[in-house]
Amino acid sequence: MVLAVQRAANLVPLTPNGAGTQQALLVVALGAGATGSAIVGFGAGSQLASGMADCLLALISLALMTGSLHWRRVLAVEAPG
Repeated sequence: MVLAVQRAANLVPLTPNGAGTQQALLVVALGAGATGSAIVGFGAGSQLASGMADCLLALISLALMTGSLHWRRVLAVEAPG
């Protein structure tokens, strides 16, 4: 259910990464099972954890693909001229 809400929130580009939209949709979707503040806290926590996992995977990918975490050096080498 949470993944479906995240995808639906990204369809409406009102805020970066659908932040407020996602919490509002979670309150509507899971409203019968918990309080609104618990659902908003869960939604914000899951969005933060998802963002941190994305950043960690990006750093791991950068290190594996370039052999370094210094992305500006990689861009400077690839720039023409």
